[in-house]
Amino acid sequence: MPLLVRFTLLVATVLGLLAGCGPSPDAVPPDADRELRRGRLFAAGLIRETRSVEDPGSVAPEAALALGYLERLRLGLGSPFRMAEQASVDPRLPDTLRARVAWALLANTLDGRAYEIDPATLDPLGMRAYGPVRGDGGFHLDRIAETVDEARDPRAGELAVRMAYAVAAAGGDAGRNAPALAARAAAQLRDRRLAREDARALLRAADSAHVEPLDLLGAWRSGRRFRVEAPLVLPPEADTEREGSRLALELAARLRAAAEREPERVVAPPSSYPGLLGPGAAARLADAASLLDQPPQSPVATTVSSFRQVLLAGVPVEADSADPRVRFLRRATSEERFVAELALLRRATSGPGPGGVALAVGVAVRSLAQEPAWFPGFPAPTVRELRTRFGLASITFGEQVPEAWRPYYLRMLEVSLRDLALVFPSFSVQGLRIRFAEVAREEALATHDPGPRTLTLPPATSAGTLAHELAHDLDWQAARARYGIRGTYRTDRAVRFRGDHLAASVRALAPGPVEAPNLARGEAPPPDRRPAEVFARNVDWFVAASLARRGLSDGYLTSVQDAYLTGYAGAAPPDPQGKAAEAVARILGEVAPVPEEDLRWYLERFGPGRLTPVTEAVRAVLQAPLPQEGAAARACGGEGLLREDPLRARLTTLAGRARARGEALEQAERVAGLEGRTWMARQLDGMLWSPVPVDSTTAEMLDPLLRRASVGEPASGLPDTGGSPFVVPGAGCGAEG
Repeated sequence: MPLLVRFTLLVATVLGLLAGCGPSPDAVPPDADRELRRGRLFAAGLIRETRSVEDPGSVAPEAALALGYLERLRLGLGSPFRMAEQASVDPRLPDTLRARVAWALLANTLDGRAYEIDPATLDPLGMRAYGPVRGDGGFHLDRIAETVDEARDPRAGELAVRMAYAVAAAGGDAGRNAPALAARAAAQLRDRRLAREDARALLRAADSAHVEPLDLLGAWRSGRRFRVEAPLVLPPEADTEREGSRLALELAARLRAAAEREPERVVAPPSSYPGLLGPGAAARLADAASLLDQPPQSPVATTVSSFRQVLLAGVPVEADSADPRVRFLRRATSEERFVAELALLRRATSGPGPGGVALAVGVAVRSLAQEPAWFPGFPAPTVRELRTRFGLASITFGEQVPEAWRPYYLRMLEVSLRDLALVFPSFSVQGLRIRFAEVAREEALATHDPGPRTLTLPPATSAGTLAHELAHDLDWQAARARYGIRGTYRTDRAVRFRGDHLAASVRALAPGPVEAPNLARGEAPPPDRRPAEVFARNVDWFVAASLARRGLSDGYLTSVQDAYLTGYAGAAPPDPQGKAAEAVARILGEVAPVPEEDLRWYLERFGPGRLTPVTEAVRAVLQAPLPQEGAAARACGGEGLLREDPLRARLTTLAGRARARGEALEQAERVAGLEGRTWMARQLDGMLWSPVPVDSTTAEMLDPLLRRASVGEPASGLPDTGGSPFVVPGAGCGAEG
């Protein structure tokens, strides 16, 4: 080759390499990169030195605390930036270590070593009509991660996962609990992606402004700049919905194809998903958490409690606190305690239980995304200050609330009342009694007693319920203003005596009938039918949505995240038709005058005439009473609107067909047991492999069901098995394509 040609090629190659070395969107500034490398080395060294240590005394308390932060990040217990801010002011860590831990958290966030999910946790999702096979979880985790990561907007990926798994569960391609479990996984993976993007943006902004990233981190948190900490209550934009619909159709097709394949009966090994905490470090961290004695965190405590039956399956009733599962349920009440006790639990038990509770707690803690860092000894208002500022009659504490916890709850009350005033400017708590103590009813997260007008807030469960309970006080004040009486709620009385024009609005709040309690007889309807409870649940949603409009979330006031993850206080999202939103706006306009502009905004977002979000439309098709011809169109938001959005039409039609298929499988199981269900599944799947043989009598019973499932006609003439007839929604939900 001539020398000139070789020289020209060399220059071109060098120029190409130099062009490829330019700054990329993922690049971080040099100074930050240096600190990130130090953070990675620090974390790796801690893990390496402590992972096999059995003796807690051989692990320095500071090392255990640092590992606790890293393990919380790995499990996705809330925003990485909230953790980094906490580490930066943690009084138990020396100054030099605080910054190092915060940098390690940022480094692991950028590296994607956060929000990890044990694949075995997703095994119950299943992949076929006749039950899950161990090892399915890895398949599902990969599909969910692909969907979220490939989406232009990660929220679109999250919506797609929710819809696809709802359709799969309805059609028998996934377990009945698949929608909830898949939604939790998608929520965590969405946050993982957003956190990485937020971290890059933070480092670039700090470099441009010539400030320390950790200093800017606090300013961004107080200014609500992090997307991973933003509220999610408001419906997504139209572009996000369209992308979510497209991805949902693709994911649903993948799940359908996987379900049609004959399973390989290979049993995967039991889950062994090690964390960052070795046995000595876990025990040391548990001791450190006990010494700090932080108050319980309601998202952690309530979620752990909900897993009691799962974790204690097979455990004798008389088991003492030495049993690791009993110990875990008793002690895992805060994020730090949770990761320590979970590491100890994993050493003593296997199965999906620990992974499942970790995933659920991670999702629940999202409600605290914007919580400021606070430790015992940090500033908090006094009882006198709060009584003077808000006009409260009293604030008292039960004997079971330690002195060290009380400043935390006073601060929680201050933040909640301050944020509530943004939503209800004219609402007053003048004369209300607040008591932080346990309640007599174990199932109650908190209570409002209309007799003495006392709000009782249990330490472990009250955060996230204040909007609900203060709605009861609003209802109490309305009764006093309307009737001049105390000890009751206006919504209950309006429905009971029917003389109050408010009764019609109260009835419109619930999807079914409402029934006022009979206090003279001591009779009370279920909470989802009692007017006062229905009203409080709708107000809970209204508060969450109104705060989200301002870019705020308050995990003390409400545990609501969105229309699917409604929290542990039982908030009621608006119905697809918007009747409940219209009713709550009428009631609030009278009993707690809300600015007209705010009510107008709420009705535009959630009232009649809005285009129902596609996730709610799909859920309406899957959950509503089995529709007759055309009924599905009303659930989906109107025929005209659907014709303008073919993706939405295809998705709701797919949901209706999946429901018909699922109904056929369930009725076949009622008629002929598991063999009948399997036979029906294989027939509907096109007989991709040999169907299960059934006797001629059973085949005659199942054959009409199969034919009608294939064409979508109502099932009739079948044996009375206690099931419901089914249809596929017709053209009302739009035509495919």
